[in-house]
Amino acid sequence: MTTWVGRVAASTDDADNRQNGQDNDLTGLQVDMRCDPTDGLRRVAGLRYVTTVPQGATINSAVISDFNIVTSNADPDLEIYMEDADAPATFSDGSRPSARVKTTATVSWVDAGAVTPPSPDFTAAMQEVVDRGSFGGTCAIITHANNNANTRRLLITSWDGNSSLAAELTVDYTVGGGGLSIPVAMHHYTKNIGANR
Repeated sequence: MTTWVGRVAASTDDADNRQNGQDNDLTGLQVDMRCDPTDGLRRVAGLRYVTTVPQGATINSAVISDFNIVTSNADPDLEIYMEDADAPATFSDGSRPSARVKTTATVSWVDAGAVTPPSPDFTAAMQEVVDRGSFGGTCAIITHANNNANTRRLLITSWDGNSSLAAELTVDYTVGGGGLSIPVAMHHYTKNIGANR
């Protein structure tokens, strides 16, 4: 098994905007994953990574393994997806997190207390992306806040806030069949030591 670990690596690799597509935040000091009863206030966030995970690998686990919580905003109520694309582009005003095509697979991240790393495992969503025929290693996590009667929020440090504290992705994967056995032909021979004397 191989492990890939990496943090968001550039300003345009993390962003968030309202679910209605407005208020795109590309350079804020935090990534806002806000859940709110008002449609216009719920947020969609994106985290982009350039990994070395090969196409077709078997994903054993995938988590946001480290993140820095801003103040006391640590009670997420959201869904974790991956962007369903071969090579997700960096985030921009023309390519916001809310506009990205999401995987079918998703996992809920709900914690009413003080959440700590890691996130829930989203292996199925990561596998869906890695199985794409032209997957080239780049991937993006997309989080959608749920419709909750209460305002809840996960607010984490962005790359612009502190690049060394930007969200970290850890993926454990296996290449090939893992335990695949390849038959090897064994040849028996006898060496006549005295033949060449």
